[in-house]
Amino acid sequence: MIPSLHSSPTGFSESERYLGEIAERAFLTFWSHPNLFRTRAKELADLVIIFGNDIIIFSDKSCEYKPGPHGWSRWHKRAVLESAHQLWRAERWIREHPTKIFTDSTCEKPFPFPVPRAPAIHLVAVATGAHDGSVATGRDGSLSIATDSDGSTEFTIGDIDRNKPFVHVFDDICLTMLLDELDTAADFLSYIKCREAFLRSGPAVWASGERDLLAHYLNSYRNGRHDFVIPYTETPPTCVIVDEDWDEFQLSEKYARKKEADAESYLWDRLIENVASHADRGSLVVGQELGLVGTEGLLRLLASENRFRRRLLARHLNELRRLSTTGPEDLRMRSVFDADDATRAYVFCVLRRGRRKESDYRSDRRSMMLPHLIITKSRRSELREVIGIAVGPANDPDESIDVAARTFDSWDDDAQAQAEQLCEKLGWDRDTLALEHHQHAHEYPIAPPSERRIRPATTSKRPSGADSKRKRQLQKRARKKARR
Repeated sequence: MIPSLHSSPTGFSESERYLGEIAERAFLTFWSHPNLFRTRAKELADLVIIFGNDIIIFSDKSCEYKPGPHGWSRWHKRAVLESAHQLWRAERWIREHPTKIFTDSTCEKPFPFPVPRAPAIHLVAVATGAHDGSVATGRDGSLSIATDSDGSTEFTIGDIDRNKPFVHVFDDICLTMLLDELDTAADFLSYIKCREAFLRSGPAVWASGERDLLAHYLNSYRNGRHDFVIPYTETPPTCVIVDEDWDEFQLSEKYARKKEADAESYLWDRLIENVASHADRGSLVVGQELGLVGTEGLLRLLASENRFRRRLLARHLNELRRLSTTGPEDLRMRSVFDADDATRAYVFCVLRRGRRKESDYRSDRRSMMLPHLIITKSRRSELREVIGIAVGPANDPDESIDVAARTFDSWDDDAQAQAEQLCEKLGWDRDTLALEHHQHAHEYPIAPPSERRIRPATTSKRPSGADSKRKRQLQKRARKKARR
């Protein structure tokens, strides 16, 4: 019997359940593992995300902030430092005892997936309970960031210990915002990797809150990807102040267009979860013999796509499904290539059911899809992965999905000749141009000329009094540090 993915949520605290729910929406079921254990009754961490060679460990500590002379130091110790120590302990355990991880407190149910041998481990402390205290001081309720802080400044988080693995510290509001905006494993991992490099490897960084960092990241690019970019100066700066306005960014037209365009992308998430749920229940029509491990590896290829790529892929798949409801063709195929990644392609197959029995229909659909993985490889020598997805037309009430992938470590003349013979046998040459599609789009869609508006300068959102005061304080500190 295939083991279930998750242990029972009985005994989880409210904050742990909430953390698990928002993480599962972003990282999906196969890669979100709440409340794992290292030894009997000894919890490893509140949440562990294992995605390929990357592992994210979450520790959730909730402590009520009580104003007073020692209010901040007590809260910081219990909510931040204790989380950090749990994370460092969990990181060591995973590296030293990767086979001793369990899904139950009695340690009778081993973790069902192999842990990578040399993983990249990322640590996230979720520190809650200081929101009201922060608001009482005129802030927005979140924690400020100052990498040179030693933890003694109220509601300000620094680099906890530069001699140990970096710990990202988020409050619950900021984490919810991050996982709403960066709601795929690829997007969130990219953010925390860039964030760690930005906060640890360069000059001191000050920001009034995580929202400022996120706005800066989403508005900045390096080599075609989001990143934290320091403006060029002849003299290297000793401090960088990040003062992007998240509220203005979130209210912008380009942000609204992106969210509207992304709505279609969640088809991709549902497709992954559909197959994962069948694998967990043991009800896959084909591939159940691979077990959870084999299915996880296949679905991870799909889940490795970021939100923007999922939007483009879902658009192609939806378009092909709609086209399949009309016209004389029972079968429609489409090969989709990525302009930014020449090593991966997708083959989408949509077949009308007709009068076929269910078993015959699924078998026919797979047999029509699989040869096209090889044919697609023959068209692009640089391809290393070709992934096939077969579904029914848009008007088909059945939501069955067939997924397959081929990895090509080598490709010789004999393989090419066989692929060309297959092309000829299937008559694929006649439709090559119609079947191949390249993706070109904007993450933030450009509005049609008729919808563009020139916004008057007077409509720009001004910072609140507290935000303006905080910005002046940060600038003053920067000038003092520069004089030293």
